Amino acid sequence: MSVFQWFLLPVLVVVALVELAKFARDRRRLRLLRTAVWIVAAVLIADPNSATSLARLVGIGRGTDLVFY
Repeated sequence: MSVFQWFLLPVLVVVALVELAKFARDRRRLRLLRTAVWIVAAVLIADPNSATSLARLVGIGRGTDLVFY
């Protein structure tokens, strides 16, 4: 793991947990979507090759392009 991953993953986990706690209180769908986005971001940062695999699955050449689109 790179320094970037060691720094950002704990931050994203905390943000996702805060969003999940807020969702548990008010049950807004937007909160659930935001929580999902933070979790996906954490997974893609933890395993960058999964972005490339997912991109190729949907017909995009690079994982970076998938995230950008």
